[in-house]
Amino acid sequence: MKSAYGAIVEGKPPQILQGYLVQGVEEPALWRAIAIWHSREAFDEYRKSVETPEGMVMFRLVGAEPQMTLFEVALQT
Repeated sequence: MKSAYGAIVEGKPPQILQGYLVQGVEEPALWRAIAIWHSREAFDEYRKSVETPEGMVMFRLVGAEPQMTLFEVALQT
């Protein structure tokens, strides 16, 4: 998974502020890709520009069917 993530990070869209690949501590087979976008508008712009987001392609390449969940920042410290 790390090498697949590394490959897509090199070409990450400019709308992404930060990206993370996280692995479950108690469940090492559980992975999540987290992207922090510049804005909701930036995310929407990217989604309109691609048929399938690169993050979803990455998970499919390693044999997993991803689920996308959107979160809004409720509080920043």
